[in-house]
Amino acid sequence: MSSYPFSEFFTLLPWRKQEDQPVEPRPSDADLEAASLAISFSHHPGYVDLMEWLEKEADRPVQPRSETHEMISGITRQNTMKEVRDYLRRKTNQAQETMTRHRESENG
Repeated sequence: MSSYPFSEFFTLLPWRKQEDQPVEPRPSDADLEAASLAISFSHHPGYVDLMEWLEKEADRPVQPRSETHEMISGITRQNTMKEVRDYLRRKTNQAQETMTRHRESENG
């Protein structure tokens, strides 16, 4: 793990491999800070706009009669937008779960 505990949120490693990592039973202060930042980001008005834009771009049709290069570029764009959208949703959900576990451990 890097020296920044929140770096997983911004990692460039393949996202699917991170899903197999075990979840810590009690979040650390750094986890809580990262989760708080992720939740704050997800409540920012720009987040909704970003997600809508990603959705629109991901669903923008690829022109089937375009040249091969344009078609490959369009498919790559769609896949990238879907990956970014899904990544942001997944990280926001993980942040919510971290904060919930923290609240439950404080109350119980």
